[in-house]
Amino acid sequence: QATSSIADQKASSSITVFAMGAPSGATYALTGYLAKSCNTIWKLTSGPNLTVAWPQNVNTSFQGVSITTPELMQAAISATPNSIGYLPTSLGYQSGLKEVLMEVPEAAVTASQQAQQQMKRLTSRDANLT
Repeated sequence: QATSSIADQKASSSITVFAMGAPSGATYALTGYLAKSCNTIWKLTSGPNLTVAWPQNVNTSFQGVSITTPELMQAAISATPNSIGYLPTSLGYQSGLKEVLMEVPEAAVTASQQAQQQMKRLTSRDANLT
């Protein structure tokens, strides 16, 4: 599959990562999904959590303000080129943000052929923790 030069350029640029700086349902859903689906790689939590002790290279504030709401997350992502974060799908869709499919190189190297074939886009439905 061919990619555009813009996609190649963005893929080779550094990416700014944003995360919630306060307890949130989105963090709970994301950490629950990561703990269930890739627990050999995801080590920050052992299950779903409202908060995470993010590494220092993950931004939990934007323009000096802690990211405490989905709206602040949306503002941070929208205003920062080459950035990624997480928020409720409806808010991202309404604000024109794009979803991404990410492959983690470490996971791809250690994953079996079958696991690689099972890779799919993460949606809120996948985070069902019941």
